Amino acid sequence: MPELQAFVPGIYPRSEALVQATRDLDRGRTTPEAVDEQVERDLAEVVSAQQAAGLDLLADGMLRWQDHFRPLLEAADGLETGALTRFLDTNTFYRAPKATSATPKLSRSLDEGYVAQLPARRLVTLPSPYALAHGTGIPPTVLAEGVLKPALEGLDAELVVLAEPFFARDEDAKLEDLAEALAALTGGPKLALWLEFGDAKRALEEGAADLPVEGLGIDFY
Repeated sequence: MPELQAFVPGIYPRSEALVQATRDLDRGRTTPEAVDEQVERDLAEVVSAQQAAGLDLLADGMLRWQDHFRPLLEAADGLETGALTRFLDTNTFYRAPKATSATPKLSRSLDEGYVAQLPARRLVTLPSPYALAHGTGIPPTVLAEGVLKPALEGLDAELVVLAEPFFARDEDAKLEDLAEALAALTGGPKLALWLEFGDAKRALEEGAADLPVEGLGIDFY
């Protein structure tokens, strides 16, 4: 029987103190060093809470990530931040990825500012290739090979959770396109696909359980 592991992927809520610190930095009222100190305090609390809960894999909460995409867009040639876009049916917004090249490439690895060092086995959350490609006109496999694969190669993680908020909602989404893109990411850390913010029934009926990942996560709709 497979070993059960407990973990909490994704972007965690920021403390009020960190929200205020980043707002003050944007307005020139504080320094980057002061924000760094608040991030470290928040990170210590995030890790402590996970350890107290007995989680098997620790996450850093992505405290410096504005959304699932921004650090990758900033580190890639051929991708940039696009229009401010409502995130599905939530009251949050993000800068949608915009392609400026047909073959975007990661130009530098994600540093410790975005992937923090942790005291035990860790997981990292990244966007799935389908999510990163959403709205760009670039095939998911191209972004898997040029951006996500190099990002994975620079990570020291027990598991990488690929967040996928769009696939379950897209009636035209093809599972074979997702499968091809995920296959391009194999050979590194273990991968799990998280079909979030939608009913995964169709994807499961079409064979999502056979995708080249170690596990699937779903939201209950």
